[in-house]
Amino acid sequence: MMRCALKRRCASGLLSGILMFGLAGCIALPLASDPAPFEVSVPDVDPVEFAADGPLKNSDPQTLISDFLLASAAGPNDDFATARLFLTAASQQAWAPDDEALIYDTASSPSISIKGDEGSGTLTATVTVPAVASVNSEGVMTRSEDSMISSTFNLVQEDGQWRIDSPEDAFIVSQTAFSAAYEQANLYFPARTGDALVADPRWYPSRRLASHLLSGLIAGPSQTIEAAVTNAIPGGTTFPAQGVEISDQIAKVDLSAPTVGEGTPRQLLAWEVTETLLQDSQISTVDLSLSGVSLEGVETPALPSYSLDTRIALQAGRIGSLAGSTLTPFDLPISPASSASYPAVSPINRDVVAWREGNSLVVSASGAQGAHSSVDVGSAGNEAGAPSIDRFGWVWSPASTSGPIIATTPDGQVGRVPMNETGVVSVLRVAISPDGARALVLSGTPSNATAWMFAVARDSSGVPLGLEDGQAILGIHGQIADLSWAGSSSYVVVRSAESSADSDDMELDEVAIGGFVSQSEVPDQALAVSAGLTTANVCVKAPSGSVTCRTGALWQAMPATFADVRFPG
Repeated sequence: MMRCALKRRCASGLLSGILMFGLAGCIALPLASDPAPFEVSVPDVDPVEFAADGPLKNSDPQTLISDFLLASAAGPNDDFATARLFLTAASQQAWAPDDEALIYDTASSPSISIKGDEGSGTLTATVTVPAVASVNSEGVMTRSEDSMISSTFNLVQEDGQWRIDSPEDAFIVSQTAFSAAYEQANLYFPARTGDALVADPRWYPSRRLASHLLSGLIAGPSQTIEAAVTNAIPGGTTFPAQGVEISDQIAKVDLSAPTVGEGTPRQLLAWEVTETLLQDSQISTVDLSLSGVSLEGVETPALPSYSLDTRIALQAGRIGSLAGSTLTPFDLPISPASSASYPAVSPINRDVVAWREGNSLVVSASGAQGAHSSVDVGSAGNEAGAPSIDRFGWVWSPASTSGPIIATTPDGQVGRVPMNETGVVSVLRVAISPDGARALVLSGTPSNATAWMFAVARDSSGVPLGLEDGQAILGIHGQIADLSWAGSSSYVVVRSAESSADSDDMELDEVAIGGFVSQSEVPDQALAVSAGLTTANVCVKAPSGSVTCRTGALWQAMPATFADVRFPG
């Protein structure tokens, strides 16, 4: 018996939402009148939410569990008040469902199995359903497509009614219901160089989003990115229990914190708090105070300006930016050889350019008098050993002659980059995120490659010190050919189509860090991939050397005169 419903609260400022849902009577529009100002009411909650009823009287165990799952799915909208009605009196306050959200594919239906003798007054219910992901109490998502959710519930009789006793501190929810109640947003932490903010993606309930974001900032970055960032909010910081006060789209935040020094420490604190809270659609301004002292007037740094969507191309011994089919060559002190491949350029400017020539990595500073160097990196095991240039001008490449990964500069500085993950032995590809904080690493062999993600540790000037906290990327199926960043918070993976009988069929996984995966088709067999600011701009290179690029949903073959077409970074 399904009684889960959608509620929509009407407000005069939600005309588009009203038209979308076909609701009449919320507002009246005059047939004819002179223009006049009117009040716009901003809703205090997300305008779409799920709701469910409490337990039916004399509900049988199967129905009780089924209705409990519906009430749990609606729980983020009422702090699980309705779902707690399905529990014994002793369990209602002890249950902590938001410790973990267990997410299943909406196309699946939970299977409920009841065991035991109803006459004994005690039963066991088991709920199983294919898993998609889980989200812990810190808002960190872990994908788990290859596993099953299996939760056991103890049912007891209380006042003649079946109730759930001592449930696990978790709740089960479909991906659709989860996405309706939760929102993915970034906690922004300063890079250790102090000149950029690094996204730490989390999932929080849409209700009181700003308060969840602020709590997350105070708790600090997740372990996977900790080596690349710092937290300007000192330990022991608190804010009022009622949360972030929002009025007229102004968020008033008063942090009670230990002493924070003048100058840079306060600038970084204001920067991370402001940029994080402005993701809440109800907030346009942040009024920040520190232990009662207003930080109004504290200037925050400017974010780096990236140029990621301008394609670069290699054509007839020239590397340059591409507009349509016209190449504007960079001013380089040397020209690429006929064997050159995989051009790369800095994501910040055009000061550093690199490419592969056989077993050599060639790095050049633009300008006729610019420095250049050539480093023997050996065979990367396949052609997809494209170089990657970070925003500090370091060029990263797989290498077999001086360790699995090296970083070099046009003036000849070369350093082996250590990794703290012993499982990565042979590196086929390394790609650095535009903000310089994360590294994607493809390791193994071309026929059996594994994708990893690392935090990039650097000194205060941006010199790479190593790759830390490596995590194998889960949920990528099929044989991986290559991967690339699409902005600093998402990436793409080109791989064989697992469901296809034709081994040449390939697919593109579009992945948000800490988020869900979506798939799209690749028109040809792909050897390498490069993406721009988002997953909408992608170029793939076939073994034959032909290049096909996508803008939005349309793929277009590039002229055969181009040896390669890629995006910066």
